[in-house]
Amino acid sequence: MLATTPQKTAIMTLIRRLGLDKEQIVEAATNGRTTSLRETTLEEARQLLDKLGAQPKEDPCQKMRDKIYSMAHQMRWTIPGQPDKVDITYMNQRLVKYGYLHKRLHKYKYNELPKLVTQVEQMLNHYLTGK
Repeated sequence: MLATTPQKTAIMTLIRRLGLDKEQIVEAATNGRTTSLRETTLEEARQLLDKLGAQPKEDPCQKMRDKIYSMAHQMRWTIPGQPDKVDITYMNQRLVKYGYLHKRLHKYKYNELPKLVTQVEQMLNHYLTGK
């Protein structure tokens, strides 16, 4: 099976960023079989990405979700007897009932999360001030 388009794109991006010679890199990765990135196998591309130092992509939503988890913790939406662990079931029940799109946290898309973060910030403020 040949390398995927995302793999080839990532390899080219890294090669350009590092200022390397594509043909030499591909030839070394394929043990001299080819100098064409199009002809690399899935495994060769995976190994090449590892050698070039490719980092797995971070979920862009995670930072906003982490902020919501933090605020849930501050509002004591925690598991009874385990004050350090957010009760995700309870949190999701609250988000389904009061969240502006009425769905669980991981169902919110990237462009929907900023508004939810703002809404949960307002909930936290209300919780902290009692107003």
